[in-house]
Amino acid sequence: MELKDISEIRSYKKINSLKKNELIDKEIKRKINNKMLENSDLELYTMKYSSDGLKIFGFIFKHKNAKINTPVVIHCRGGNNHPKFLVGQLTIRTFYYHPLFELVKKNKIIIIASAYRGYKLSQGIDEFGGKDVNDIINLYPIIKKYKYTDENKIAIFGVSRGVMMSLLVHKKVDWVKCLILVAGVADMLAEIKKNIRPFYYKKLIKEFNLTKEDLQKRSAINWISELPNKAPILILHGSNDDRISVDNAYIFKEQFKKNKIPHKIVIYENGDHLLLNYINKESIVWIEKYLLK
Repeated sequence: MELKDISEIRSYKKINSLKKNELIDKEIKRKINNKMLENSDLELYTMKYSSDGLKIFGFIFKHKNAKINTPVVIHCRGGNNHPKFLVGQLTIRTFYYHPLFELVKKNKIIIIASAYRGYKLSQGIDEFGGKDVNDIINLYPIIKKYKYTDENKIAIFGVSRGVMMSLLVHKKVDWVKCLILVAGVADMLAEIKKNIRPFYYKKLIKEFNLTKEDLQKRSAINWISELPNKAPILILHGSNDDRISVDNAYIFKEQFKKNKIPHKIVIYENGDHLLLNYINKESIVWIEKYLLK
């Protein structure tokens, strides 16, 4: 089906450039618009789709000559959509500077992403790993129906909070072929005790009304053994991450080894939380090896 024929998609629009009134630094806006002009063979669509009766904002990033049944990477963003405690956004920049950009450019994958409920253009309330996980899972019917995407070849790329979201999705479904996890938390209770960002976690717990039980449910260390298949997982983290401790990468490694889950861990010396310009090569190799073959 084309986008217009997919019932789960309520509306969609092709984006050609950043608007004049976009709240973004002028220099960044110029760079993004230039990159869009330089890559006129690529298409970025915004959409609103149905998830649990809500209209959720999302993106589709593809080559204009996309082939039928192209493998898909679902991008799981970091940050949150709390109205008073907003951290991070999913923007056009995410796609044109994505670590897997070259694979889209070569017409090898299509990237699809949800901005999650509670986003300024979505309905609902962000629950930081609660029912909002369904906003990712509910991309699957779209992937299944869209003529250019292959429902049998889906990977997940999660960053920061998106690592938690990726694993919560993986726990609930059986269609994930491989994962890339960038700078995520494995054990939220242990992370809070490290006191790296005490203000952030106090606000997080308060604003999302999270209990100790909620934090345990959002911590993969407690249920990695419940993952439905042995999808290979790539763990990427920076040694100088001042937002999420690099210790989490080693916790993941230990748990994946214990549960015989194929994995690889890469620690970037002096790498920060965002790992800009660090992770492109490893990410591309992982997708080519475990999704595209």
